[in-house]
This record gives sequence, structure tokens and C-alpha cells, in this order.
Amino acid sequence: MEFDVYCEFDSEHGWTVIQRRLDGSVDFYRGWDDYVAGFGNLSREHWLNHCPPVGSNNGSQYVDMTGNV
Repeated sequence: MEFDVYCEFDSEHGWTVIQRRLDGSVDFYRGWDDYVAGFGNLSREHWLNHCPPVGSNNGSQYVDMTGNV
């Protein structure tokens, strides 16, 4: 299975952005089906669809719910 994702990087790490909110241009008040399917534009505001991660370099996952990078 292949699909596009938006990624952020710093000098040591990279990560996939599951939710990206910038300016309120996308309405995130939606039903479960929309979150399962994913919505928005990967280059702007979006919610990545509810697909399991495909591959990983060490099998770990980290979710930052604070908005701190």
C-alpha cells in the first residue's frame, strides 16, 4: 500500500505529521468516517487517514499531543 504523507524534519529526526492545523481553513469538526478516510490537503491543513504505519526503522511510534516540536 502506498500513500503520500507530510513530514517534518530537524537536524536529528524526521516524523510524519498526522494532524496539521495552520489557519482554520479546514473544518475539523467532523464525524468518525471522515477521520478514517482522512481529509484536507497534505501541503496545508489535514488529518492523515487512519492507516497503520507502513514500515519503520525501529518499530517505535511517538505522538506529540502538545504541539511542541
